[in-house]
Amino acid sequence: MRYRIFFELQINFNFICKYIVFVFLIFNSITIYSQTKSYTITGHVIDSLSQKPISNINIVSIEDNIGVVTNNNGFFEMVVSSSPITLEFSFVGYYNKQTFILNVSDTNFLVRLSPKTYTLNEVTILSDNNTYNSQINNFTLLDYDFIGDSILILQKRRSLGGIPSLILLDKNYDTLLFNKDIPRGSNKIFKDCLNSYHLITKDSAYQIVINHDNILFYEPHDIDWFYETLENCLFKKGENIFFEFSIYQGYGHEIIFVDETNKKKYLFLKYVDEKSLYSLRDDISTISSTYFLHSVVNASTNDSLTVSHINNYNRDSRFINDIADQAIENTICLFNDTIFYFNYYESKIQSFSNVHIPPNEVKIDCKNTFGWGPNLQVDQIEGKIYSIIKSKLFYKIYLVNTKLGKLDYITKVSIFRCENLKINNGFIYYLSSPNSSKYHVKKLSRIRLGSS
Repeated sequence: MRYRIFFELQINFNFICKYIVFVFLIFNSITIYSQTKSYTITGHVIDSLSQKPISNINIVSIEDNIGVVTNNNGFFEMVVSSSPITLEFSFVGYYNKQTFILNVSDTNFLVRLSPKTYTLNEVTILSDNNTYNSQINNFTLLDYDFIGDSILILQKRRSLGGIPSLILLDKNYDTLLFNKDIPRGSNKIFKDCLNSYHLITKDSAYQIVINHDNILFYEPHDIDWFYETLENCLFKKGENIFFEFSIYQGYGHEIIFVDETNKKKYLFLKYVDEKSLYSLRDDISTISSTYFLHSVVNASTNDSLTVSHINNYNRDSRFINDIADQAIENTICLFNDTIFYFNYYESKIQSFSNVHIPPNEVKIDCKNTFGWGPNLQVDQIEGKIYSIIKSKLFYKIYLVNTKLGKLDYITKVSIFRCENLKINNGFIYYLSSPNSSKYHVKKLSRIRLGSS
């Protein structure tokens, strides 16, 4: 019997086009606008007090009724059809602001937004200010994510068929917005590659839209189609949207990007863990020659020896992945408008400031650690990258020095008391529960990371 060990995932251009259409038309995060004459406006939005850039700010052209959002560094770009133009800037936690632009040929506008002050509502703060328990344990937390330094939480009542709700908190756990009228069965928050957020149920995905006074939802999309469209999308850098696809039975991947201007796809990089892949092939060959081929020759006899060989083959085949070396999982992320590719297979960090320029490379130094892992957390607010390495007892947190290729140990968290671990604004967040009861309460806890 012939075994097929290798296969390539062919990336169909029409499939990529589906991504582009979905991203452009559904999420409103990139503007598609075609007129006889157009103007491009660029700018930068910052906090008027801290002077730090603000991501995810909604920007709408009053005249054209089109919109974009700022990226992780507070920058935006918009194509409009008229001049002069009025832009409205809005986001929860900040006062709305309208800016009249007389000459749209001028670019790189600097916009300062003033933060709002909110009063405490719908939430009880524990004395240490590091744990969030909604309404004194009447709710249990299902999921959470971050919008800037605000925290978006999905929770439900602790009762049979508990009703879910969404709550947006500031960094001090004060309530900014609350909505209990959300789709039943909501169980997850999904952040896509364009920094839009979605509420996931068993059958559907709803885009979450947050303005200055409410949490809203767009019409749902079929969940299978939604994941097929967005699960492989990584991030957007400039005019390019990046995707990752598994190849060679998970022992490699291809990362491509699609230019939103000409709608063409390009190969960014390709990696295959050949050593582990060949080891897998050798293991399958050994099992085949030892058991299966012998059994086929004697199949007509149907004797106990043949049955024994077939059973042994089936047993050992199930453990091929345990016998073979596991694939090395290289990792990629976008940080400060630079693409960092953590190439563990070749022990180096490659940084790309431009897709058309060869990367800078730094040797990875794994001394005094258990090695690098694929779980990277980017803290855009603090401007740091962390590596989370899981051992048998702990999640160990390391600060990544991309210039020197080093890991600096920060802290550790017991794997028995936390799940859904994320890092934002200088804190490590995780869901924790006081006991293992079926109806236990999950709460949001956090630990301040060191400055090292």
